[in-house]
This record gives sequence, C-alpha cells and structure tokens, in this order.
Amino acid sequence: MEYTNITCEVTGAVARVELRCPPVNALSQAAYRELAHVFQRIDEVAPDARVVVLSGQGDHFCAGNDLQEFTELAPDNAAERMLEVREAFFCDLALSAARHRRCAGRRARLRTRACSLLRLCGRLR
Repeated sequence: MEYTNITCEVTGAVARVELRCPPVNALSQAAYRELAHVFQRIDEVAPDARVVVLSGQGDHFCAGNDLQEFTELAPDNAAERMLEVREAFFCDLALSAARHRRCAGRRARLRTRACSLLRLCGRLR
C-alpha cells in the first residue's frame, strides 16, 4: 500500500510512523486506514521492529479528526467510519507517541493489543 498521509521508516528495532497531514496533522478517514494498514501488518511492514514510535510532522503532533470530513458523516456511514477510527491504533507491538507542542483529539486514547503500557513522551532527539 502506498501511503500519502503517513510515512513509516525502520531503523533497527524501532519503526517510526509519522503523521503527514498538513498543516496540523488532522486525521482523515484515509489517514486512519493507512495507520491501520501499518499497525495491523507491522510484522510485514517492519519485521525487525520491537517498538513503534508515532510522531507528527511539523509543529503539531495531531489535531484529531479532520473536521471537514464531518460534513460527510451520516447515519448510513457513521458506524463503519467510527470502526475505522477505533481500529487504526491497534498494534501488536509497544506503541509510543512522540508528542510535541500542540495536540488534541485522540492523542491520549491510543491503544495497543499486545502491550498495556502506553507512554506519551516528549519530543525525541
């Protein structure tokens, strides 16, 4: 799968996933699908990784949901869209968020299946 809203790079045992949804990294349904693709297939995407670090490009970690897409939310598509949002952050590895500067929305609600520990940490060096 080709990613347009995120990048994924692996260095040793660390997979770095970066949100690239300028200007504030607001997450569209397409971005949620890309995150789900990486996290649910982490063994294929990053076979040597033991941890995933999620960060945001630019001055904002994540602004939450893309509010422009809320105009398209309707009773007939709401359940499917919300399922995509919930499933986007399930990962079989430990997932850490490199939060920096401004963030909102789901930043504190990231979940992992394999690891109950989730750290929101300062900017990585």
